Amino acid sequence: MNFKKIMPLSFLIFGIAACATTTRIASDYERGVDFSKYQTYQLLKHKPDFSYGMNPINQQRIERAIQREMMALGYKVSPNPDLIVACFVKEKLIRQEDHYYQGYYRGWGFPIWVDINHYKEGTLIIDLIDRENKQVVWHGAATERVSDDMRNVEENINKTVQALFEQYYEDSHQATGVAVVK
Repeated sequence: MNFKKIMPLSFLIFGIAACATTTRIASDYERGVDFSKYQTYQLLKHKPDFSYGMNPINQQRIERAIQREMMALGYKVSPNPDLIVACFVKEKLIRQEDHYYQGYYRGWGFPIWVDINHYKEGTLIIDLIDRENKQVVWHGAATERVSDDMRNVEENINKTVQALFEQYYEDSHQATGVAVVK
């Protein structure tokens, strides 16, 4: 292949990669908790105002994804559970400014234009609560840019919840001193 054919393809690949959203995962867990003692769970049901303005179908998708991941980890649903799973969604508007300068090195000089972009950022928060002592034993949050494109929303929800529970798996095994094999 010659250079002229490769360059447009390279720009297309890098352009698509730049547009892809990345999910930021953060978690914390209570040190000293024996996660191996937990065998059952129950999903906490929220009032209808789960998150004001949230699509109720997406709420159902999130709950199904959580149940799927909990079962994949070996937990069983119970009316008298060891763990209570609570999930919340929050959204905020982000303002991003990009300043473009002319003339001088490393931003010194006069801006010739400023791009101002607004976008929504959403965070899915999952807390695992020890029912017996009513203490949160694990907290996970996944944050990413929210798209209004609904074509792949269920797939995106499933991937996000799966990423959170992969982090839970690592954290719970670290807490109990078991090596995690990937």
